[in-house]
Amino acid sequence: MIDLKKYIGYHSPGYVIEIYKDGIETEIIAGNKEVYPKKEKTTKDTLYDIASLTKTFTATLIYIAYEEEKIDINDTVYNIEKKFNNLKQVKIIDLLSHNQNIWTDGYLGNAKSKEEFYNIIYSAYVKENIETYVDVHYMILSTILEKIYKKPFHKICKENDFQKTYNNMGARYRNVIKSLNDIPIKVSDNSVTFSGYTGPMYLVDFDKKIIVIIMCNVIHTAHLERKKRKEITEEIMNMIFNKIL
Repeated sequence: MIDLKKYIGYHSPGYVIEIYKDGIETEIIAGNKEVYPKKEKTTKDTLYDIASLTKTFTATLIYIAYEEEKIDINDTVYNIEKKFNNLKQVKIIDLLSHNQNIWTDGYLGNAKSKEEFYNIIYSAYVKENIETYVDVHYMILSTILEKIYKKPFHKICKENDFQKTYNNMGARYRNVIKSLNDIPIKVSDNSVTFSGYTGPMYLVDFDKKIIVIIMCNVIHTAHLERKKRKEITEEIMNMIFNKIL
């Protein structure tokens, strides 16, 4: 039993939590999605802000491909798709974790066609070997998924029945953040955690085959500065992960 009472109304009006473990999905629903302008009860169909929606879809699809043994997260981008000629040292897990500052020759948002988009994305290169949150990491991953499954990304999503929307999340890899307290200590080294600005958090443990998604709209007040809001979400994630092990 996961008790969220002390967090409801202080950290967030409510929560929708999805847990995947040993092939079984569990849902925890508590509280409200919103309180103002009117109370809106949280349900299993509650939709949250789209923001960087596809990042969580992409990470989940990478996990599915990993389970199906179609991808090795320690394989290089170049080894999977030779068109990424400048990413010979960049691994899939690096992209999931934003381990490098990766740029492209041209702005992807200006692409007028799919062909133009590919021309720009394949020009990706490592500008700096420092952890940097940029969207292009997950755009490369979606392109890799298209290569693996031989179909457009939106069709892969549809076939995997992604009906819910998740919030803007940046990722960190377990090996990079062992000294920090935003990932449960009991996860394996092959784990990635995502922490959203507005409260949501996502964790995937590739070795233990566990996925946990926490969706919420945190309360923005003076007593809950950004760092504190994030710490509370991490506290909830730790509690859930320890309970399900």
